[in-house]
Parts: sequence; structure tokens; C-alpha cells
Amino acid sequence: MKRFITAFAVVVLTGVLAAASAEGMQYGVRAGFNMNKLSAEDDLSMDMGTGFGAGFVMKYPLANRLNIVPEVNLLHRTLGKYEFGFFDLPVKFTISESVLSIPCMIQYQISESQPFYLSGGIQLDIPFGTKMKMTVSGFSDSESISDLRSSIDFGIPLGFGYMINPNMIVDFRFVPYLTNIYKEGDSDVSLMSFSFGFNYFF
Repeated sequence: MKRFITAFAVVVLTGVLAAASAEGMQYGVRAGFNMNKLSAEDDLSMDMGTGFGAGFVMKYPLANRLNIVPEVNLLHRTLGKYEFGFFDLPVKFTISESVLSIPCMIQYQISESQPFYLSGGIQLDIPFGTKMKMTVSGFSDSESISDLRSSIDFGIPLGFGYMINPNMIVDFRFVPYLTNIYKEGDSDVSLMSFSFGFNYFF
């Protein structure tokens, strides 16, 4: 599985670089807000975490109302929060990290007369600086857990967008990840992400 995902990462990066030199390509910037939810095999209930990010976006027309849109984003996100009581003391665990996120989306405008489009694609995330923070009764301590974290996440982004004008777009995405966030041999924990973004093309 790791070899497949590594090969896929090379293909995605090559495609993004190739697309960047294509004629008719539009270039822009993107900023967004994300919400993240962890799901564990032992049904451990974790609260949703939040995050934000920004990056570069490119749009290349494949056909009428059909575009391919690769992106490169730098995100900061909280993966999840877990709270419980210990001898009447509130204890909270929070997992946060930075991410290099590389989605490649296909956008299809439903109608020429309507500014809405549907989107879907593939996404490769490379997390780094993963930390777990523990807070007990107002006192906090954090430690790196990057050695436990999987080196890449593979997801399938699905969503829709609205074109305010030819240069400004807002979109919503849901990304279920197909990979375990921990390395092999550790607990099976999957990730889901929801994001809202603003894109501006020059």
C-alpha cells in the first residue's frame, strides 16, 4: 500500500508541474477554513478540530464547462479533541499538525447559465510537526508524535462551488481519507475533513 501511495504521489506532483506549463492555464491563490474529525476503531468519541490554510491554485480548461484544478496548500489543522474527567479534574487531549496538501480536482459547471459547479478528485497530504497537547485543570504540556504519524494521507475530495465572477470562486469540500493516520502496527484511526475556501484568479 505504501509503495502504491508513493507512486501516486510522484504522479500527482508530476501532473501539477506539467499542468503549470500548459497554455490556457489560469493562476490564483486560495485561502480556507477546515474542520476535521477522527474516527477510531474502538469507537472513541472525539470532538471535531478546526484549522486554516492558504496556497496556490491553477485552472486549466479541458472542455466546455470542464476544468482540471491542481492546488498546493499549506495548512495548519487540529485533528481532534478528547476530553474526560480524572478524579474530578478536567483532562483534554488535542492533536494538531501542519500539512502540505496537494489536491487535484475536476470541476464541472452544471450549466452555462448557472454559476454552480460540482467537483471531485484526489488529494495527497504530507503532515509534519504533529503534536499532542494535554491540558489538566488549566496546565498544558505538549510533545511531538511525528514518529507515530503516517508520512502521507490519501483522500478523495468531493464538493461544489459558486463562481461569484470569472475571477472569484467560493467552494465547499468533504474529504474522506482512505489511509490510517498512524503507522502500521498502531491503532486504526481514520480522518474526515470538511473545508470552505475562497479562490481568486489573476
